[in-house]
Amino acid sequence: MIEDKELGLKIAENPEEKFWLDVKDRCNKAIEGNNHEIVINEHILKLCDEMLKPFNNETSKQKA
Repeated sequence: MIEDKELGLKIAENPEEKFWLDVKDRCNKAIEGNNHEIVINEHILKLCDEMLKPFNNETSKQKA
């Protein structure tokens, strides 16, 4: 690979190298996106727990 760090330029020297660089880049982006999704889903789960609290109290009263 030919690289110029000042310009932020990377040039693959053959199609095979370019292919694997593209795969690596897509994987890194997917991991970053998945990490964001995990954070969002954790917050949604907390919201679900809060929204379900009134129903849990009703269920407890019915059992008594």
